[in-house]
Amino acid sequence: MGESTSEPLLEVVARERDREVRREEVLEGMVRKGVARLGPRTPPYPPEEQEQVPPSLPQILDMQEGATSSLAVVDNPDTSLGSPSFLHCVLCTATPPGPPLYGCSSGHIVCAACRRAHGGVEQCPDCGDTELDYRLVVAESLLPTELKGGPRACPHKEGGCNALLGPGQRTRHAASCLFRPVRCPKAMFSSSCVYKGPYCTIQGHGRSAHGLHKGVTDIQLGLITSKMFDKGVSESCCDDTESAKYQPLELVHGDRMFYCYFERVAERRLWLFFVRNYGPEESGSEWSTTIWVGGAGLARGDRHLASHVYRGKVAPYKMRHQEIIKRGLVLAVPDEVLRAGKAATVLFRMWVEVAKVKKEKKDKEERPNPEAKRRRLKVKEVAEINRSEDLEVTVEVAEEVAEERAVVEEGAVAEKW
Repeated sequence: MGESTSEPLLEVVARERDREVRREEVLEGMVRKGVARLGPRTPPYPPEEQEQVPPSLPQILDMQEGATSSLAVVDNPDTSLGSPSFLHCVLCTATPPGPPLYGCSSGHIVCAACRRAHGGVEQCPDCGDTELDYRLVVAESLLPTELKGGPRACPHKEGGCNALLGPGQRTRHAASCLFRPVRCPKAMFSSSCVYKGPYCTIQGHGRSAHGLHKGVTDIQLGLITSKMFDKGVSESCCDDTESAKYQPLELVHGDRMFYCYFERVAERRLWLFFVRNYGPEESGSEWSTTIWVGGAGLARGDRHLASHVYRGKVAPYKMRHQEIIKRGLVLAVPDEVLRAGKAATVLFRMWVEVAKVKKEKKDKEERPNPEAKRRRLKVKEVAEINRSEDLEVTVEVAEEVAEERAVVEEGAVAEKW
């Protein structure tokens, strides 16, 4: 039995060794073509040492097909039209303007702007890798071609987008593309659903798979209301010793998708409410939200009677749960308040509204005012005239003082003699 078991193991080792040799030959061929110099995966370095790290490449063995397709893009410009762009940040979907490029071991890029803005990203949003300090030299070598190349397919071509875009257009289009991949709205609170598909399908998935539109009443554009039912008349979920997270509520404003999340933190005896924007990352500052939570006996139009109100920013799609709470983008309501407003089996009523941030005031302030400009110029001219007159007066006084001093000195000399 010992011989029969050892032979297959040796064969496996031999096959693996041949496989590694073939991989090395492929990598050496890439070096000869001048595309990139591949080497062992660069280990993570502390942030203060990253700029001094000598350039080297991560092993992207799992993406070998992607690497060969990248070679085809460089060697044959005609194939660039059919190759989707992959040199984009997994957080903001923008193509980095230049090196250095860092990311995870799978080659997913996290641009320098996102690394600074997010204050240290915990893990890759695409594959979950917690090490994001690998230097991606292959991506750096292909970046000039990506930035200066001609029209190419949208990075989300695999999702169904057939747009052909120039370098400047790809970045803007990819951020708002209807086929950009997004995860199921329930994924923030639960791992039971692993769906990830084009943005244009997320509403249909949420409705068909989870019924996220059920129990939601549309009052007007961007404003919904819903009731939270309790366990029973004499039994309440506010008495539970374990925390609970509930299904998000669908909220539509035109062609934009939002979801309202709420949960109960048992240790703090608090309910937390927040709104998440499924739109492009750069549009997060364009939207604000208002969340009202009141007693169960309030009618649909009684949101002005709600006991607790939140007015503030909408959480962007890629912001993580704990960061949303840390930044205070939530409405917190104690158990006692909700229990006091309970009516029969209804624990509370909530309203959620999203609206675009008004910029008229800012535009008005920035608009040039000719009359004000003329007044400012007049004030400057008067000030200059005053300064010049004061200077002339000062010179005349100085000359008079000098003449008087000379007369006094001459008189003193005459008396001495």
